[in-house]
Amino acid sequence: MLKSKRRRLPAPRACKKPLKNKQEKQEFNCQLIPNLPNHIVFDILSRLPVKTLFTCRFISKSWTTLLSNPEFAKLHLSRSPTSLLLKPYHFIYQNTILRGIRNSRRLHLVDLHTPDSPQNKLKFIPNINIPNIGFNLLNSCNGLLCLSDSKDSIYITNPILGEYIKLPNCGDNCEVVCAIGFSHMTNQYKVVRSLHKRFVDPISGLEKPSDDYYKAEVYTLGERTWRSVSGNGPFYMDNDSPNSFVNGALHWLGYPSKSGEFIHCFDFVSEQFRTISEPSDFGPLDEGFFSPDPIRVAVLRGHLSICNFNNCHLAIWMMKDYGVKESWSKDYVIQTMTYDWFCYRLDPIIIANAKVILLLMNNCSLQIYDLDGFLYDIPIYGIKSKFQAISHVPSFISLKDVAKGENVKVHISN
Repeated sequence: MLKSKRRRLPAPRACKKPLKNKQEKQEFNCQLIPNLPNHIVFDILSRLPVKTLFTCRFISKSWTTLLSNPEFAKLHLSRSPTSLLLKPYHFIYQNTILRGIRNSRRLHLVDLHTPDSPQNKLKFIPNINIPNIGFNLLNSCNGLLCLSDSKDSIYITNPILGEYIKLPNCGDNCEVVCAIGFSHMTNQYKVVRSLHKRFVDPISGLEKPSDDYYKAEVYTLGERTWRSVSGNGPFYMDNDSPNSFVNGALHWLGYPSKSGEFIHCFDFVSEQFRTISEPSDFGPLDEGFFSPDPIRVAVLRGHLSICNFNNCHLAIWMMKDYGVKESWSKDYVIQTMTYDWFCYRLDPIIIANAKVILLLMNNCSLQIYDLDGFLYDIPIYGIKSKFQAISHVPSFISLKDVAKGENVKVHISN
């Protein structure tokens, strides 16, 4: 039997002549892109994975300018899928005794369609993509993150672009709860914060928030000043439901108001606090016994939703017509695994094709539930520790465009 001889194939002609300098390389790259109108280029690029676009920003200044175009950012945002933004943390043990928790200073953006693939995860690094602070994840709106540190300083950042701004501190000894939102009427991004005055408990000697003093303020990006909310707001805010911005309002759960309603919200258009009627199934709740821990508010399939985890099952209500009490409907009931006695919290992240629900369990692991009744874990590539997580829609919205007048800091070099 004759052995076949291997032959070296000739190199393509375009590669025979080496590219001598940076200018020739850029010209060569430009020849690979056809001369198309911007709206066609934007349409093509807006369909690419965010990790691909993130890498394209480093090709040349022309690419950076192209991806920073506000028209492209708006189109890309309309198509950008929901991802998971997580911050790992590790338990520190000594002789099997828990001594503390060490938080990672990095963020990871995970594509929820393929969370176990290394090709679909982005790592955001302090002093490159995000401020170099010991931050807490508060919430996300249109790709902009609201972060805070231990000193209650508030930061707004877009980790994709490496941009961030720091908002003025309150100056008082207050406990601060805040979140970012968007007013579609004025196309402005705003931050709302509630301030609880701290006092020293004479018995324990610890600082605690006072129930007698609180106020609310709003900050419009670009105006560089905090303004008091009219009436100071009847409700103390809670950021335990970070995925709760819909219809121009941020939602959270609190103790029932005088009318019995326990879904509170802040409207970024009117800059007012108000309540939303809950599903009739809940009935009246006694303030003295009400605990919001097993109940979460979220946004699923574009609808305000309530998720009630109780007695080893999760029930999901959706408000199909925003603001209309009669439009609430119980769309899903998930019977969880009875042996998971340690499962005290389930947060739905997305519902795909009305058949599969992605769940965040105990804020530290992912699970998938399908309508056939199966519930199983999903590994996340490279993440073996516990983590804090919020849902996040990555975007190329630039603070230079939506926060003009602010001191926007940029870490990524082009």
